[in-house]
Amino acid sequence: MQTNKISATKWQIVDDTDPETVAISTFFGRPGMTEAEVIASYAEAKNPPAPSEAQLRQLKFSALSDLRWQRETGGLDLTGGARIVTTRESQAQIAATVQSISAGMISEPIDWKLASGWQQLTTAQILAIAGAVAAHVKACFAAERAVSEQMDLVTGDLSGFDIKAAFDAAYSA
Repeated sequence: MQTNKISATKWQIVDDTDPETVAISTFFGRPGMTEAEVIASYAEAKNPPAPSEAQLRQLKFSALSDLRWQRETGGLDLTGGARIVTTRESQAQIAATVQSISAGMISEPIDWKLASGWQQLTTAQILAIAGAVAAHVKACFAAERAVSEQMDLVTGDLSGFDIKAAFDAAYSA
């Protein structure tokens, strides 16, 4: 059996009549690999090993973090029907507007584009929006922390843990 190696520029194959071998070497080969290593790499890519329990737990924690981010940046409905955009950029813009008001750089009325449309807002309304957004963001992080701590208490498999329900309960608390 001949052990061909991948050079820095190409796969060196003596018998190039087998198109699958050529395709495998093209997509899974790296310089210095033997033919057996390329085939093993191909087989692993087609049949990856099952994730470990630790990896599955980490995926669940990552899903929790993603859920918090989605809720944090997904907007906020205020009493009266106004919908506030809460992307990270919007949070920064709201904070900068509050700072500009405090420094006397701008005054009311302030034209503001809410998710529900344009409005002229007073200083008090801008401050109320900023407070609501700050409370929302704080609640999202507090909910993530609470759920994370609940998940830490579970030993083993977290597949049955409903992060959405736990997050909603913690956010509402």
